[in-house]
Parts: sequence; structure tokens; C-alpha cells
Amino acid sequence: MNTSACLLVYLLTCLLVKAFTRVPNGIIQLTSYFSIQIMKILVINCGSSSIKYKLYEMDDRSVLAAGGIEKVGLEGSFLKTKINGETKIIEHPCPSHTEGIKLMFDTLLSPEYGAIKSLDEISAAGHRIVAGGRFTKSQVVTDGISVFNAAHD
Repeated sequence: MNTSACLLVYLLTCLLVKAFTRVPNGIIQLTSYFSIQIMKILVINCGSSSIKYKLYEMDDRSVLAAGGIEKVGLEGSFLKTKINGETKIIEHPCPSHTEGIKLMFDTLLSPEYGAIKSLDEISAAGHRIVAGGRFTKSQVVTDGISVFNAAHD
């Protein structure tokens, strides 16, 4: 089923389904449910000295924000992002990946450069991990999966 068909089924279900809620006095009340949330997914790829990211709007699979932080842990680190089709470079000290991820979130939330008003707008996040070897497709990382590739340690 394609995205449009799934959305149509969801909307029709929302129109037909009623949700019961319990009010403070213990009486069960019938309420309509007309809420829909468009899913935004953040995809991150951390390298040894870089962080790349894209924020997707899954309704139409558009890219809301994209950027990269280069020279993480080195002198002269910076964030490069596209804003309304224009590339913007923001110089910022990034001594660690933790600081880089914070810079990424601050940029996504920025009134000037950002694409979202709250981190609550992000429905899911994915991260690329180099595993190599026996894996030929995406995997859920569990205790039984070694996710490290000797070439990248």
C-alpha cells in the first residue's frame, strides 16, 4: 500500500473511531478523535570527525533540513547547512561528538536556521552504523549483534 493510500485509510479510521476517556468524576465520556501527526524522521551518520544529518517529512518524503559538522574534535570545526536553498557555514568549536550533536539540535531548533520548533516534532531517529561481515541489510541492534567493523575501530 503506498503512502497516499495509508494516509487515506488512517484519515477514514480517525473519522470513524471514537475514543472513550474517563473524566475526573469517574464517568466515561465519548469523545471524537480527529488528530493526525505527520511523521518527521531524523537520520544521523557520525564518522570519526564528522556528523551528517537529514530531517525528513515522511508525508511527502521531502528533506526539511540537511547539514553536516566537520572537523569534530579538531581545530576549525564548523557546521554546514542548507537554508532555503542557500548554503550557510557556521563556525563553532566542536571538541566532541556530544558537542556536535548538541550543535545539530540547536541548529534544527534555531529561529533563524531551524526546521522545527520542538524536538517533540521528531517521531523517530536512525543512525548508520558500519557493521560489515555477515550483514547485508538493515538490522535492529541487539545484545547479540556485534556492530563494530575492525576497519573502522
